[in-house]
Amino acid sequence: MDAELSIFVFFATLYNACVIYFVIAALIHPDENFDILQNVSIWCLFAASFVSYFILALSGSFVYEAAEDLWLKAQEVLATKKDITSFQARFLSIVDKKLHLSVWKTVPIKRSFILAMVGTVLTYCLLLDGLRSNDKLPHIMDF
Repeated sequence: MDAELSIFVFFATLYNACVIYFVIAALIHPDENFDILQNVSIWCLFAASFVSYFILALSGSFVYEAAEDLWLKAQEVLATKKDITSFQARFLSIVDKKLHLSVWKTVPIKRSFILAMVGTVLTYCLLLDGLRSNDKLPHIMDF
């Protein structure tokens, strides 16, 4: 399942980062927005994107947490038995591999991933906007 979903999670992360940059640029430079309708549409885009990404990342982190709970319960049950069958030993070895979903098979999605991603994206958005303020990069509206 991770093979099919990891590329989707990567592009969802990239899309969310672009939306966060767009919102931060609109907040820092309010004089570039034309009217209240544009501001409302920016905030609706941000809310929809961020909430959907948060739900995606949170549901991905549940896979890791469920695998951890399953491994602990299996250890408790099998620790009381004297003889473990080959199926039970194989099950423990599979669950011990710390099953998780990942972002393009590089970063496992845990709860800490959500906070780290948001912090990193905010930092880079401020950095890129600082470069744009120095007229080294064109504004997104200039294209």
